Amino acid sequence: MQTLEEYFAKRKKKDHMDEFDLNLHSENMSKAIQYVMDYFINSAAKYPQSIVYI
Repeated sequence: MQTLEEYFAKRKKKDHMDEFDLNLHSENMSKAIQYVMDYFINSAAKYPQSIVYI
């Protein structure tokens, strides 16, 4: 299973995200939130046994 950091790096590279461009801060934050949501949704679908309920 891919870690969140690995997934995030892959998506940043795929989308050509320039995280140091301050003019794109809002757009980059939206993308980052979407990457994290996609990661957990995809992980839950592929590995339902890894879901932990609190």
